[in-house]
Amino acid sequence: MEDLRKIFEKYFELKLNEGESKVVSLKEAVREYVKPGMHVYFAYSPFGAVHEIVRQFHGHDANFTVSCLGALENINMLISAGLVKRLVCGYAGLAFPSPVISGVIQRGLQEGLEIENWSFLTMVQRLIAGALGLPFMPTVSLKGSSIAEENEKGGDYKKTQDPFGNGEIGLVKALKPDITIMHAYCADPAGNAIPMLCPAEEAYGAFASKEGDPQR
Repeated sequence: MEDLRKIFEKYFELKLNEGESKVVSLKEAVREYVKPGMHVYFAYSPFGAVHEIVRQFHGHDANFTVSCLGALENINMLISAGLVKRLVCGYAGLAFPSPVISGVIQRGLQEGLEIENWSFLTMVQRLIAGALGLPFMPTVSLKGSSIAEENEKGGDYKKTQDPFGNGEIGLVKALKPDITIMHAYCADPAGNAIPMLCPAEEAYGAFASKEGDPQR
């Protein structure tokens, strides 16, 4: 049995072949990279990281701006802990066993939580713009909606004439969080990772963040 274990360890060993190892504990990563007042993008429900953020920031004035496609149970935990000042998302509620209204978010709204509404498509389009280093992305997703009206007042949505003569189109401002927290199918010690939903919000979110490199 011992020989078999050694064989498997050798077979699955990840050798570092570029740069230096970036492997740290989750506790160290949160302490090093997540700071009060940051705009944090959460891609595809990273519950472990959320738990660690709550452990480290609960009882402090974190004042996070949190963006995500869906503000589900993980984001509810952050809001319940009083860590979120502003929420930017396409859905805010609970998902299990079915989509329902969240009492945590309702209470947060009563206590001053701000929510900025977008469609799922325009959230991803905003991340794409940020990842490509563009100031905005054209869209027809929000045309005629109350979401368009709300965000036009906020300044992150504009209407303009299509220069190719196809009528009016919308423009959504690039979303550029300070940091993106995401899951990956796998990663090596140097930090090269394969996102779970590639290419979608995870890859675009990572490259759109201020620490990301839109040229890669």
